[in-house]
Amino acid sequence: MTTTRRVPDRSWMDRDNRLAASLEPSHRRPPHPGLWLKRLRETGNDIALKRSGENSTRQLRLVAYVSTRPGVGGDAHRDGDLARVRVMAEARGHYIGHYVSDQLGPQAPSRRPGWQEARRLVQQGFADGIACLDRYAISAHNDEYELEVRWLAEHAAPLLLDRHEAAT
Repeated sequence: MTTTRRVPDRSWMDRDNRLAASLEPSHRRPPHPGLWLKRLRETGNDIALKRSGENSTRQLRLVAYVSTRPGVGGDAHRDGDLARVRVMAEARGHYIGHYVSDQLGPQAPSRRPGWQEARRLVQQGFADGIACLDRYAISAHNDEYELEVRWLAEHAAPLLLDRHEAAT
C-alpha cells in the first residue's frame, strides 16, 4: 500500500521575505536620485551648521565655486555666475571669502584644479564650506557628486546650492 504525503505550500514565506526585504531602508531604491542626494547633502549641512553654530557666532566663510565650459560666455559668464553665488550666500547670512572657478567642462571633480583648490581651502581651515549654483558645478554623475558631498560632510563643511538636486 502506497501513501501519498501532501507537501504543505510554503510559498507564503517567500512572499513575506520579499516584502520584508523591500521595506528595509537599505533595500529601497530612492524614487528620484536627486531627492536622495538632497537629503544626504542636507544631513551633512545640518551637522556642519550645528557644529559651527556651537563654536562661534561669526558668519560662515564660504568658497564661491562655478564650473563653465570652455569658450561658452568666457569671463563674463563666469563672473556672472560667481556674482549669483555671492548674492545667494549673502542672502542666507554667509560671507564669500574666496572665488574659485574652472573652465574645463564636464570632467571628474578630482581632475579640476579649481575644485581641488576649493577643497584645499576647506581642509586647511581657510573656508568653512562651499557655495555653488547647483550640483552640476560639481558633477553631473551621481556617484562622483555623492563622493564630494560625503567628503564635505566628513570635514564638517556645508555645501550650499542655489538650486537643490531634485530641482535640476
